[in-house]
Amino acid sequence: MNPKVAIAFLKYAIQSNDFSIGKWIRSDYRRSTGIALVTLYILFFGYLVSQTYFTLDALSWLGIVLFPYILIIRQSGIYSSRYGWLLMAILSCMIWLPARTLPFGLLTIGILFIIEFTLGKTTLLPLLLIGVLSPFFRYTSIIFSFPIRLQLSKWAGAILSAGGFENTISGNAIQVEGTEFLVDVACMGLQMTETSLLMTIFLIAYNERTQQRYITNSWVIGLGIVTLFLNSLSNLFRILILIVFHILPSNPMHDVVGLVCLVAYVILPMVFITQWIYKKRSKLMHNHVQTTTATTHRPIFISTGFALIVLVVLGIQLFFNNPKPVTTFTHITTHLAGFTKQQSADDITQFTSSSMLVYIKPIPTFYVAEHSPLICWQGSGYTFKRVEMKTIDNALVYTGILQKGQDRIYTAWWFDNGSHRTTDQMDWRWRMAQGEPAFCLVNVNVNKQEELANAVRQIFKQKLFR
Repeated sequence: MNPKVAIAFLKYAIQSNDFSIGKWIRSDYRRSTGIALVTLYILFFGYLVSQTYFTLDALSWLGIVLFPYILIIRQSGIYSSRYGWLLMAILSCMIWLPARTLPFGLLTIGILFIIEFTLGKTTLLPLLLIGVLSPFFRYTSIIFSFPIRLQLSKWAGAILSAGGFENTISGNAIQVEGTEFLVDVACMGLQMTETSLLMTIFLIAYNERTQQRYITNSWVIGLGIVTLFLNSLSNLFRILILIVFHILPSNPMHDVVGLVCLVAYVILPMVFITQWIYKKRSKLMHNHVQTTTATTHRPIFISTGFALIVLVVLGIQLFFNNPKPVTTFTHITTHLAGFTKQQSADDITQFTSSSMLVYIKPIPTFYVAEHSPLICWQGSGYTFKRVEMKTIDNALVYTGILQKGQDRIYTAWWFDNGSHRTTDQMDWRWRMAQGEPAFCLVNVNVNKQEELANAVRQIFKQKLFR
């Protein structure tokens, strides 16, 4: 990010809240300290973006532009350090976890911390916006929206059957009159979910600014839940329209239908719902202003020091700390009959035979992200087709088709710890949290579809763990 852009953005944020930079610096030591610290945080964030440590897409930039507008100082002059506890928790996690979500959280939550101890308490909206744009939200959306996509496929198939359209459901694929339609990531899309939530956050901020009234945090969270429900409903209608009118992905109307459904079934209803909630449940906003001009420097000094320590620790972690050696998972087998073994730097074990490629990916703890094929294979340029859940030898596994150009790979995966197999995210996480042996993600890949089930059975019979 260009420093001039960062400064222009900062000016815009300040003007949106009716403040003048010159007035800040001349009249209030606390506020001038805040603007200096926020500038440091923005520049640090911009540097990481320029080094591609953080990747910003169009929705991320929309969120950045939206941030100054939804940043409402509800209690000016009443200062708070409540986000300091959250920052300390994130700093503690960084000691063990190298996840990119943590630096993102430190910088963005750090800005909220600075704003609240130099300007006043804000609403819940900036925190919700940060959560929606965080890498953690995007990861969990990809992983946990998958069961929703499978359910949407079943519902769409049932509705089509009731309407006289003969169809066959295979996982996230619906076949109608010889044409296959996929309920893929675009159909239960991360972008549509993010867009819906961003619009709801904007609508809440708009009503609060224009009416000078506010709703409680429980109503704000409730509106977010309603948005997610309407987004799922919108996607169901979108799938039905695409299938009934036979609109394929190559047709320009494919995207138009998605936008129309988003507006008709999510944005417009949320406009009326939000207005109704503000009419019935909102309270008159009283802007609490500090009555004394005296400034206590000790708490400012402590908070400023903590904000600077966060930046220093983050810089040391990112630029000076060497990666910790990966813990070896000694319970993974060292030999499979008929396979050659290869160990990667991130402790993933690869077994290769003439007809099969098997990955065993260890999961260190119950609260970390696993190496999901839904993400890892897409990083290699593949797209998923026909992902479904199948029962093989009384065990549930996920199966799918990976496509890159003319190259096709038939894949299956599940979670295993040697004594229990599962496809349920909450199941293996809960078991590990209770002290059961660590789970691994087992991923089996073959070149022919008819070989996949037998390949999975063969791996079931192997002793993967010692």
